Amino acid sequence: MELARPVSEDPVVHDPVLGQWFVFGYDEVRAALADDRRLSNDRMHGFADRAPPGAVAAIQRHAPWLISTEGGGDYEWVRWILHAGLRGASGSGPAVADAANGLLDHLVERERFDAATDYAFPLTGSILADFLGVDRRDGDQLVAWALELIAYFNDLEVTVDGAERMARAAAEMIAYAHALLTDRRSELRSGFLELVADAAASRGRELDDETVGNVTLPFLTGQIGVAHLVTNTIWLLLTHDEQRARVAADPSLLAGAIAETLRYVPPVLLIPRVALEPVALGGHVLPAGDVVRLNVGAANRDPTRFPDPDRFDVTRAPGGALGFGYGARSCIGAGLTRLQTPIAVGALLERAPDLELAREPVWSAVPGIRGIEELVVRRRAARAARRPR
Repeated sequence: MELARPVSEDPVVHDPVLGQWFVFGYDEVRAALADDRRLSNDRMHGFADRAPPGAVAAIQRHAPWLISTEGGGDYEWVRWILHAGLRGASGSGPAVADAANGLLDHLVERERFDAATDYAFPLTGSILADFLGVDRRDGDQLVAWALELIAYFNDLEVTVDGAERMARAAAEMIAYAHALLTDRRSELRSGFLELVADAAASRGRELDDETVGNVTLPFLTGQIGVAHLVTNTIWLLLTHDEQRARVAADPSLLAGAIAETLRYVPPVLLIPRVALEPVALGGHVLPAGDVVRLNVGAANRDPTRFPDPDRFDVTRAPGGALGFGYGARSCIGAGLTRLQTPIAVGALLERAPDLELAREPVWSAVPGIRGIEELVVRRRAARAARRPR
């Protein structure tokens, strides 16, 4: 199944091999995102009915709460903690800048470095650790768990190996959080896990695996989107000299560059939904139980919504792009991403204004993710200094 599709073709397509629907048109994608009553964002809904038995067994072995049909009574409690955590993180800008500059203190001295593995992902780990209230040295492990989770939930097919890796990562993360919430409570600094522990105690709530998972895993996976948005923005600016020059001349355009990156190369390319009942969309009826993939990458290039859609333009009028989703189920961490990404990109451009690509980037192999895993850059000044005179 191609992930980009000419607008002149059908905006809703069924792939008979995968048994899934792909939605490409802007209006159709936005309508589907808004239809949270009939199109569920619960990626595990009906999982046991459509997944290989080995994949179901792997999740039941490591993280059975992911496919539990019980519960649901703690939804308001979980939502309260999530929003409280977001409010608490809204002042994280100075910590993000501190972590970014700490990494750049060493990187800017190099002739070349990887803006993804040496900068964006370690920075994401530091941000996650600060948010949770744990040691920054745990950041690499937090990122590793998050990468396993998003690889599984953004793949097109459920495999036994993928389910095993995802469930094991989820179980390890939950065990890590549980230990800090109980036996290792004294190690916690002010942060989200401390908020969870205090809120549970004050409300008489039990911190079971399902609750801990529901309040921690969304932030864990969401931060990977920040790393990808940072690297995607850097790559676009390094490959569009005119746009880069505009941002250099007017740093206030950086926010526009990031918003345009979200439209032009959104880190999450395909947003999955599961039909809870038959849904009419784009001239088709999507049966109940079918998986629906909303291609926000194609929707964000729909010329009926965005003039000259294949042009990267940091001055493009904001609004309309679906990089964070749309409607009641839009990305819960969108505000944090908008706060953190300009700080990370701006620090890199300020500390190393003479960067250029050293080689072509390596993109994620996960079909639903459009993020860079390796982005090797070099300093122009260092390269010029080596030239014979």
